[in-house]
Amino acid sequence: MPAGEYDVVVLGGGMGGYVAAIRASQLGLKTAVVEAAKLGGTCLHVGCIPTKALLESSGLFHKAGREEFGLTADKLGFDFGRIASRRDKVVDQLWRGVPGLMRKNRIDVVEGRGSLADARTVQVDGRQLKARRGLIVATGSRPRPLPGLDFDGERIINSDHATLAKALPKSVVIVGAGAIGVEFATLYRQLGVPVQLVEALDRLVPLEDPDVSGEVAKQFKAAGIQFRTSARVKAVEETKDGVHVAFEEGEPLEAEKLLVAIGREPLSKDAGLEAAGVNVGKGGFVGVDEWMRTSAQGVWAPTPRPTRASWPPRTSPVSARPRWSRTWSRARPTRSPRSPPWASRSPRPASRDARSRWASSPSWPTVAP
Repeated sequence: MPAGEYDVVVLGGGMGGYVAAIRASQLGLKTAVVEAAKLGGTCLHVGCIPTKALLESSGLFHKAGREEFGLTADKLGFDFGRIASRRDKVVDQLWRGVPGLMRKNRIDVVEGRGSLADARTVQVDGRQLKARRGLIVATGSRPRPLPGLDFDGERIINSDHATLAKALPKSVVIVGAGAIGVEFATLYRQLGVPVQLVEALDRLVPLEDPDVSGEVAKQFKAAGIQFRTSARVKAVEETKDGVHVAFEEGEPLEAEKLLVAIGREPLSKDAGLEAAGVNVGKGGFVGVDEWMRTSAQGVWAPTPRPTRASWPPRTSPVSARPRWSRTWSRARPTRSPRSPPWASRSPRPASRDARSRWASSPSWPTVAP
């Protein structure tokens, strides 16, 4: 195959991208991953992994100070600099394994910011990569700001800033009581930082079941975490000592920092999706069907929001078998017939009956040559 040509090109080396690349390579496809920063994405570098490392330290400190465990100490304290150093070591240790996985699976990693020129071409700093079989868009996300309020990284911060901070704030107002907001409220409270949590909807963690919201509220009250629901931010002003947050109803709040934790938004604006014929919906989310197919033939996107309006036409059961399955050099993977071609499962030999069922399964997505 000529240089710069691949069976599959993955735009984005986060959890959605590099895992798909590994599976494509395991199926015998020549694969490349395009990544502008470090492989691993949000989860590894500024999300799940570092925040859990921070919470492990804060949880140990919090438990050690509770009399019920029978522990005593003349002076119980913590060094946040060392906590942050441990957080970085945990992330670095896990990150070092990802390039190893790329080498092990013979995946080319192209460093640089890429964008789609069309449904078969990715441009990376003046270089073109051709995808003969399929292209996967996994460009990730970024923290979503409040309308008209930009992050400055000092007084008005987002979850990325809070995760990578080298020091604790003296006090903080957190806007948004979803998973991110309640996580940081817990972290700060366990380390003795005054926290005030604010949610625009009528309960904490509003995307969860009401019973979960009730239990979280109960635990937060017991922990001394102040929170307010049905409170919409009206204005934010910087003061001499921090920020002043006004609401449409209720008393204003003041703190050294304002942490905006109202969710994340897709990084799809400058990815060239329109040039490739990919339908981008409200909020920048890429429309996909149940197999993660976009509206452009041969382009997939691992996105959590399936949108029927963008589905390409269904194919017949016979012609719908994935053409790249003919290149498999290993046993067929153990996955549902309705899983996307890069579904990550451990391969094992399939029985004759299982192969028969697989061959007759309806509506496989097709890939244009």
